[in-house]
Amino acid sequence: MLINRLPIGTDNCQTSDEQDQEILRNQNLCASASPWRNPLDTTMPQYSTSITIHANQEAIWKVLSDVVNWNEWTPTVTRLEALDGPELKFKNRYKVYQPKLQPAVWSVTVLEPPSSFTWESKMPGMVMIAGHTLQSKGTNQNELTLSFSFHGLLGEIVGRLYRNTVESYIATEARSLKKRVENH
Repeated sequence: MLINRLPIGTDNCQTSDEQDQEILRNQNLCASASPWRNPLDTTMPQYSTSITIHANQEAIWKVLSDVVNWNEWTPTVTRLEALDGPELKFKNRYKVYQPKLQPAVWSVTVLEPPSSFTWESKMPGMVMIAGHTLQSKGTNQNELTLSFSFHGLLGEIVGRLYRNTVESYIATEARSLKKRVENH
């Protein structure tokens, strides 16, 4: 067993052996066990929902990735403005208007057509991240997973305050997409 001992609060246990990492954690020799961890490094609220959609992945992706027209099929979006062009592209920004919420600008940070995209919205003290993932479960059967998380100084507080709204919205969006794709 070769372990490079590090002072409390370092970011890394410096060993690839899981047993050695556990020893380091138990001896408070790495960040994950340190009582002096960064107070900002807390578990932030994360919410997700999944639903099976009976359609081919391309048909689902066509509707999901057409973000500028989401207001046509989900009641959780009243309006959406494309700030850099209507096509879903990496780094493109969109201003999203939703009931009960302030408008937010979302920027695409990950794009892997036809299976997933992630976008994030930044505001003072907080970053919100929303993921949209399709996973094939067989011919004309795909699992849609929508996830939403809060990060930053205000992330935990805002995330907990808006828990019911977020859970309701992502569940509604998943059901609405399913209905839109399966009924067309």
